[in-house]
Amino acid sequence: MRAHTIRRSRAAKLQHAAGELVETLEPRKLLAATFFGGAGLAFNPSEFGGFGVDVFTSEGSIDDETGSVSGDYFVADNGGRDNDGSIPYERVFFLNDGRQERDDAEGFNNFYAGDDGEVNGAQFLSAGGFSGGWWLGDPNEQAQELEFLVELGTGVSEDDFGGTYRYSLLGVDFNADAYFTGSGRLSISGDEIDWDVFAGAAPVRSEIRSVSDLGIARTDEGEFFYRSRDGEVLVFADMDSEDDVIFFGVAIRTDNSITAAELVGGYITAFGYAGPDAEGRGAPNDAVFEQNYLELEEDGDYKLYDLDDWDSGIRDEPIEEGFWSISNDRLRLDISDSEAVRTLYVGSNANNLISVVVIGEATISAVLGLATRGTPEGDNGGGGTDSETVITIGARNGFGREAVYERRVDDMWYESDLVRIAGGPEITGEVVTWVDAKDNLVYAAAETNQGLVLYTQTVSGVWAFRNLTTELSGEAVADSLALMVDPNDNTHLVGLADDGAVLRYYQTGAGNPGNWNWNFQNISDEDLAPNNITSPDYDQDLVAFATSWGGLNIVGLDDEGTIWSTWWAPGLLDWRASDLTTAYGADPLDGGLTVFLTSWNGINIAGLDDSGELRVTWWVPQFGGEWRQSNLTTDANGPTLLPETVSSFVTTWDALNVAGVDAVTGEVVTYWWAPALAETGWAIASLSDIVPENSPPLVDDLTGLAGADGSLSVFGLDATGDFNRYYWEPTFGGAWLSENITDTATSL
Repeated sequence: MRAHTIRRSRAAKLQHAAGELVETLEPRKLLAATFFGGAGLAFNPSEFGGFGVDVFTSEGSIDDETGSVSGDYFVADNGGRDNDGSIPYERVFFLNDGRQERDDAEGFNNFYAGDDGEVNGAQFLSAGGFSGGWWLGDPNEQAQELEFLVELGTGVSEDDFGGTYRYSLLGVDFNADAYFTGSGRLSISGDEIDWDVFAGAAPVRSEIRSVSDLGIARTDEGEFFYRSRDGEVLVFADMDSEDDVIFFGVAIRTDNSITAAELVGGYITAFGYAGPDAEGRGAPNDAVFEQNYLELEEDGDYKLYDLDDWDSGIRDEPIEEGFWSISNDRLRLDISDSEAVRTLYVGSNANNLISVVVIGEATISAVLGLATRGTPEGDNGGGGTDSETVITIGARNGFGREAVYERRVDDMWYESDLVRIAGGPEITGEVVTWVDAKDNLVYAAAETNQGLVLYTQTVSGVWAFRNLTTELSGEAVADSLALMVDPNDNTHLVGLADDGAVLRYYQTGAGNPGNWNWNFQNISDEDLAPNNITSPDYDQDLVAFATSWGGLNIVGLDDEGTIWSTWWAPGLLDWRASDLTTAYGADPLDGGLTVFLTSWNGINIAGLDDSGELRVTWWVPQFGGEWRQSNLTTDANGPTLLPETVSSFVTTWDALNVAGVDAVTGEVVTYWWAPALAETGWAIASLSDIVPENSPPLVDDLTGLAGADGSLSVFGLDATGDFNRYYWEPTFGGAWLSENITDTATSL
């Protein structure tokens, strides 16, 4: 053996010594399991002397119900590959943005480097609409690994490999102690494989010697090819190091019917560079793997971001930008302020792109890479709870305990009794819920007898809790818990301490999906008091909202009905507090406070006066520093409302709605306005009149929501304490319906 092989597990050494050759994964029949194959390259010269590089393959299965993984790694060797032991990660979690995670966060290189480092992944399961994906790991400053993966099929023959593909690869020549890249056209006919090289270096010809039922082909040159279940993607590796050359790569069937409109959107990319191209990217070695986010914009512009920057919400610092166009199956990226052009090819359904070259003024460089659509065609990304939450809301369940209710894409309701299934301290206040756009997971938070607790529903559907008060040495939220989400998709939880101080727990933007980092701030003590600003004496529940320009606002009433706003805006060092009622000549309010924002950056703070009439204090940018107040009850000749029932929501078509219970008749009514009513003003609708006759009256805890599916809902409790919904969905032809969620929800 040459010294360039990185490492060998003890089990693999024993197998090699005994002269055993471990062949490809047998087509075992497992209950509800998905088979996969992968091909990758890892380097770690700082931990292991010399060049320190290995090409490897992985073969295994994923339990479709639990996500648990079983399988093995194989490493390149003289004369053929050797088994290198079991895959170290135990489970795979699939996220709804096209990502995947492994638990533990270990891969081939990470396993022995002694440092989990950074890992990322793009999904590859066909159930999610993916043909191929990848893992990328950075266990330390000197080491990296990249592995391409496909889901395997069954009943595959040699003929199924036939056809023409575009490929890109990266390898190492140990005689020259140098990495290389290659790209071109791959043609398979019968058992013949021809490598047509466009740039870089690649083999010339190979011959298929065997094909397994799962779609694993082995060639006379010691190469292994793994065919995706849909036949659109091949991943491959040269596992025979006898000639001192090994490589890995990916190939896709291209699709020249894809239009520019179909390509618009985001792609998670894994690129590999070698030689001068790697050195020019600050690589500590002669090869480097990069993970990026490629955004193809509708106007023909493109931006390439560092994936960490993208995940952190940084959108103003792309590492590359320019103009994009498509011709047949070729995607061309013209890099701004440069003569260079980046070329990729488009795969089936525009869900995969393969990177092939960057053409400069005098050079053509092959670039390894696969780009995977962030949200491809398919179900919900192929995993986790096997569902996507359309609506989530907190309410008391049939046992009088606080729970999270979810409506998923299967049109079913699911109920999670948080303390029962997640554990943790007793909940003493209401629950707020949200779906985090950064990872598409469902979260909840609640006041408890031991502080503010955060609940997270993992992609496998399991709930876990974190006590943020204990974790951050913060203060307990004793009252008025509310949430807002800023333009970077970071969540802020606000509320009042026992002494009335305004508290904020907020995501920093750092961390990992399902485990974001949080900070704590006592706004009253840390910002207001040092600036001689009196903290508002809030007397009722707070409402919180973030503006499109990043302003953060916490609004409530004092015991005289004054509207107070505790607020911060970009450019300010500290939070401030303002009396909106006095400053803008508004009338005091008695309760029912709610806030709704518009797509034209309007802010509307609604509430009831002491007569139950609905008043809105509102602002739009053209007002400058002025606010106005309108009496909607007078303007629309509408009913007075019960304060404890008022809620608001805005539809995707910019219709504004304030819902509540008529103080006289007990009907559920909405004050509503849409752009089409600009000349006529606000209108009144009685939902109680238009839902089916047997619908129970909603009497308490009304909440209005506009769902991601275009639905409109008004939730509330009926007289028996059951949780109900009056709702409208686009598929129902304009009819409003009702349902008893307490009776129909499935308990998790």
